[in-house]
Amino acid sequence: MSNIVVTQAGISARYAADYQMVFNSDWPSLAIAFEANVQVPYLSSLTIPHNLGFYPLTMGWTILNGVSIGRTFTSSGNLSGPQNDVTLTFDNKNIYLTNNGSFNQVTYTMSIKCYNLDISKGIDYTLPKTPTVKTTYDPSNGIKVVKYGKSIGSTDLRDFILHSRAQSPAVLSIVTTVKNGIIGYNNPVGYVPWTLAFVGGPGQNQKYSPLAPGSQQNGYQFVLANPQQSNPQTYITNSFLTNPNNNFGSLVVLRDPLIVPTTVQANYNG
Repeated sequence: MSNIVVTQAGISARYAADYQMVFNSDWPSLAIAFEANVQVPYLSSLTIPHNLGFYPLTMGWTILNGVSIGRTFTSSGNLSGPQNDVTLTFDNKNIYLTNNGSFNQVTYTMSIKCYNLDISKGIDYTLPKTPTVKTTYDPSNGIKVVKYGKSIGSTDLRDFILHSRAQSPAVLSIVTTVKNGIIGYNNPVGYVPWTLAFVGGPGQNQKYSPLAPGSQQNGYQFVLANPQQSNPQTYITNSFLTNPNNNFGSLVVLRDPLIVPTTVQANYNG
């Protein structure tokens, strides 16, 4: 079965580079499979069933007084602030939240989203095609599915069920393989991709936690590739990763670049 490709105006679907594609069905999008907003009082723990039966890509945002103060990173020993008060882990059945209150002795609202992507299984969707042409947005080109009662000509992206100029982040790879204590990804398409990291350790019974980039984070190191390197690699490293019975992890590599190449102009309005 052939894939579905929508390219920018004037670009051949057969020869289009990565960034010349407005939509490509070979890249799975991150559909939300479960979401919840919950209150986590000071020095309390919550178990939230998602019942998906797999280890979903899960992200949580800490909200205080109606304002989001950032993503939650459980294994972020070097972070200091209210977003480090609530720890988040998850497995194939539940999400676990604990308010340690090390920064603030308050109740937090947590916004949780689980995506329809199993981070425990390695997979690769990479298309090694680099962007070559600078283009602007053509409103007559692409895919639009409008909500009932809304206009197809609307410039408000909230009016659309699907809009190919504002699609969900697409997945390039999930990397779980450990080599010499490193889970690494060498990107073949000429830019540094947006990457999320998740880790687990002894006594967690295959529970994953989100890992923040930076130097030693509770024993782990999550390094985002340096775009100046000739062969940049994004990786997680930990001396115990050589023994999968102790520590494990996943890199979730998305299509979107951390730094937008100068050869591409993207405008998601309209």
